[in-house]
Amino acid sequence: MVTISPPVTFGKSVRYIVKALDSALKTEIPGASVSIDKKYVGQSGTWFFYTFTLRCENGAMVGPLITVSSLGYPMA
Repeated sequence: MVTISPPVTFGKSVRYIVKALDSALKTEIPGASVSIDKKYVGQSGTWFFYTFTLRCENGAMVGPLITVSSLGYPMA
C-alpha cells in the first residue's frame, strides 16, 4: 500500500512524503525507493520537494507515475 501526503498539487513545488506500507502487517517498509516518472526522488518516509505537472498522452491529460520498490515486494 502506498500513500502520499499532502494531496498532489499541480504546477507548484510542494513538500511531499510517500510511505510504503506492508498491507498485511500495516507497517512501513524500510528503505523502499520512491520514483516519479522513473526518476528517483527519495526513500519511503522521507520528505522531498516536487512540482507535479500534467502532460498530454493519446489525447488525454495524465499525471506522473509514482512507483515504490523494495526487495521482496511487488512494485507499487
